[in-house]
Amino acid sequence: MKKFVFFAVVFFAFCIIPQLIKQPLDEGVRFLAGVISVLLLFTPKFWPQKDEDIRRWIAHAMAVAFAIILMIEGFGIGEKLGKPLMLEPSNENADAIVVLAAGTQKDGSPGYASFQRVMHGLKLYKEGRAPLLLFSTGKPRGLQDEAKWVKSVIKTFCSPQDNIHLQFEMLDTRGEALAAANYLLPKNAKKILLVTNGSHIFRGKKIFEKAGFNVLPAPVQGKENLRYSGESSLHVFNAVVHEWLGLILYYFRGEIVN
Repeated sequence: MKKFVFFAVVFFAFCIIPQLIKQPLDEGVRFLAGVISVLLLFTPKFWPQKDEDIRRWIAHAMAVAFAIILMIEGFGIGEKLGKPLMLEPSNENADAIVVLAAGTQKDGSPGYASFQRVMHGLKLYKEGRAPLLLFSTGKPRGLQDEAKWVKSVIKTFCSPQDNIHLQFEMLDTRGEALAAANYLLPKNAKKILLVTNGSHIFRGKKIFEKAGFNVLPAPVQGKENLRYSGESSLHVFNAVVHEWLGLILYYFRGEIVN
């Protein structure tokens, strides 16, 4: 139990200190926390033992979970895994800008990724990078319709004369690509600037190319600032793992180009 308490203090200090000093921890401190976590994870007695009672087993299990989270945060594992999936933004203009859906919070307010994508798409449109802007909006099961807040943003920043279209209740990237193809390709809008955040850009590009588009990447982040694609390093890690698994699944289903 003492080991659990000690490590819990270290873990929460790692999380709370940045809030107190109002700035992120130095990279060296983050790396040191990762090293400590690895050393603890390779200590056999740090793991739950079969002969321990349930309370000590739970304490050990929680300490292991803390160590794994600290390792992910300290080493920036999500950022490292995600860099191979990042694409350089294109400087070319296009026939249309397509902004991929990211969903909402439970109360209907924009999520972190959704806000980034929508504002980046509007920025490109206002810069004249394409004459048409297409927002793909989602409505995941049990959550609010993303289209509601996207409409309010459009009303705030755009005029009725702007050429903006919305796709509604999209559930996955493949569905977004097929819906965009049905709307844009008959308009001869084949070259698109594809907007998404984080490591999703690689899989998104492959899927939209499969749907018949000439895709110009327009990611919110680049390799150098992938960490800002999520609310935390752990969030970035989860998103990157999701992308790698999704890429493998879509490849075996034949839904992306090689």
